Amino acid sequence: MNAKPYQIDRMLWQLAQAGKLDGVKGIVFGEMLDCHTLGAPAELLDEVILRVFDDFHGPIAIGLRSGHVSGPTSRLHLAWKLNSLPTTKPICTCWNLR
Repeated sequence: MNAKPYQIDRMLWQLAQAGKLDGVKGIVFGEMLDCHTLGAPAELLDEVILRVFDDFHGPIAIGLRSGHVSGPTSRLHLAWKLNSLPTTKPICTCWNLR
């Protein structure tokens, strides 16, 4: 992604203000290797993320090695919920983890 912490802060606030995070149950951030500012503390990005989600009550994972990463990846096992609707086949939907 190669975005600086202030850019990520702006993107996350924009998503939150637009209501795109309403109903989210958990948040996962990947490795984000090139998302830093020279001379800034190493934990600045984590602080930005946690500040945006200060009122969020679900789990937040930062630094998950999944997807396009520099080394071996980790698996993220998602829980599935089975809903039965009258007169239709059961629908398998993923929990709202984005």
